[in-house]
Amino acid sequence: MKKTFFTILFVSATFLITCKAQAVVIQQTDSSVMSGPISGTSVKIQKLGSGLTGTLTSYSVYFATSPTGLGGTRPAMQIRCYDDAAYAVYNSSCSGTETQFGLVNSNVKTLYTSANGVTFNPTKYYAVSVRCYTNCASEPPVGSNAVLKTYGSSSDTYSGGNFSSGYGITDLYFVLNITGGNYPVPHAADPAIASTTQAAGQSAKDNLFSVMGNGLPYIILILCAFVGYGFVLKKVRGQGR
Repeated sequence: MKKTFFTILFVSATFLITCKAQAVVIQQTDSSVMSGPISGTSVKIQKLGSGLTGTLTSYSVYFATSPTGLGGTRPAMQIRCYDDAAYAVYNSSCSGTETQFGLVNSNVKTLYTSANGVTFNPTKYYAVSVRCYTNCASEPPVGSNAVLKTYGSSSDTYSGGNFSSGYGITDLYFVLNITGGNYPVPHAADPAIASTTQAAGQSAKDNLFSVMGNGLPYIILILCAFVGYGFVLKKVRGQGR
């Protein structure tokens, strides 16, 4: 009987975890403003804040070059981890691998996606970084190289932090695809952004954990546990006959 009890407990817990697991999107999707030139090879960052959980599976930003007709540049992007709220102490051990793209030689606004993810530590501070890693020029263009630019918003739409100052945008356009996190999104995300946090599938059912009230998700979790309990109990009773 004791073995049966622990079997039921284990399966119920598994159902509970499975029901809780979800894929979410944290995003700032206003890309109406082209940035100033991302010149030089140093990183420029969009601060995301702390409290992030789960595993980042992919993320996206926009790049373009300007003006047309000159040689292209090579952009790079990375999820960077910092130990402090001032983003002064970079920590490579909890950062993702930088993704370096091939030559960008068009002023067409193009979405770039990286699968170099990271497992978030909620006590750390994270940022999306962009930079030109080679063939970089300033504005006005020098020599045969065009200028790398990115896109974002003119106003502050994400409360977890802003883009590096001096580039003409307040928040970078970004989309982070995350699995296994403890969401709804913590304080790192603006409430307006949190309301657009989507579970996998983008449907109302999938959105349950991110857009419904605080109490309902826990009720659903309990129901999931009872489903698991009933399933195992039925199986155990069937074996006893």
